[in-house]
Amino acid sequence: MNEFARKFFLAGLGLAATTENKAKNAFNELIQKGENLQSKEAKFLKEIMDSTEKTADEFSDRFDDLKNEFMQKMGAVSKEEFEDLKNSVNKLKKQNDEHNENLEKLTGEIKKLKNELNKKTG
Repeated sequence: MNEFARKFFLAGLGLAATTENKAKNAFNELIQKGENLQSKEAKFLKEIMDSTEKTADEFSDRFDDLKNEFMQKMGAVSKEEFEDLKNSVNKLKKQNDEHNENLEKLTGEIKKLKNELNKKTG
């Protein structure tokens, strides 16, 4: 092989090796840039989600405050107060039923006593 052809061949091999090396480096650099960008996007999205969640919590708290303030102004009772009132009413109903039973028993006894008294006096 003549010297020129040999040098041309070696230069081609050198070019191929250099191109392969540069291509690998460029590819790895692109991957790194993509990972950095992906990481930045993930961080940005997390910040947006955290901010949105915080805003939603603040809105919910403020809504609850306004609702409670409105209910107080309207004179409405809370669920707990309603349950307490309901329990008190049920207790009073039970006591009333017991008093009615006792009253019926006493009324029956009075009728019996009146009948006995009428029999003795009558």
